[in-house]
Amino acid sequence: MSLLWKWLFAGVALVVVAVGTLVFSVDRYHRSGPPAQERQARDITVQPLLQSHATREQVIQALGLEFVDYSVGSTNRQWLERAFSDERVRQGADHYPGVLFHTTALTMTWLFFDAEGRLQDYYLCEQ
Repeated sequence: MSLLWKWLFAGVALVVVAVGTLVFSVDRYHRSGPPAQERQARDITVQPLLQSHATREQVIQALGLEFVDYSVGSTNRQWLERAFSDERVRQGADHYPGVLFHTTALTMTWLFFDAEGRLQDYYLCEQ
């Protein structure tokens, strides 16, 4: 085998190892890094609110976040119905008339309320 082929093989092997390392690192970051930590913290806070079917006001107060309203009758609702592609969010919005949304650089929080304004479901996902 000529020297050129040995160098080419070594270069390809190095690229494969580098790409594999990058994929592993990114996966680990999303599973245990800041995105996962933020989702877990939010989940821990929202879960008891869901179990008690807290009111919108109780949820907003407990989370201490600013939400965008995508509920039926809001001016934002048309965007959710026409342009938003996440199937889980669309299903929740189709099933529940009240929808609140909050986002950070890492996590989107979708809250779904029934007609009485009680929390019935939620969805947390990465940006």
